[in-house]
Amino acid sequence: PPGCQLGNPVGVALLALAAVVAASGITALVTTLARTEQQADGLNSIVAVSLAVLGGTFIPLSTAPELLSQISLVTPHAWFLDGLNELAVPGSGIGAVLLPVGVLLIIGSVTGVIGLVRARRLVVTR
Repeated sequence: PPGCQLGNPVGVALLALAAVVAASGITALVTTLARTEQQADGLNSIVAVSLAVLGGTFIPLSTAPELLSQISLVTPHAWFLDGLNELAVPGSGIGAVLLPVGVLLIIGSVTGVIGLVRARRLVVTR
């Protein structure tokens, strides 16, 4: 919205790029679980919405049961939202998003590597 302050622009950019890495890795992994393009599309949609729900995108984690708050820590959505919340604090800098950015990069790297290894095996066996 007009006048909305997201915080440090470099921090926002780093957070956004890390979120793209996480999303790409997860998509690469999930796609290798499908046998057809249509299955991949459907499965990726299911995973994306499920992670969004678990990560607090639709329900604020502050009002969610403690178990959901703990589960959310394995989702990129929760880390992205945490980073945005950290940047919303007046005077916060890049340091405020280093942990969320790091976790997002780890999620993307791990899932991406697993997806690439699986994709390579699928190609070699066909």
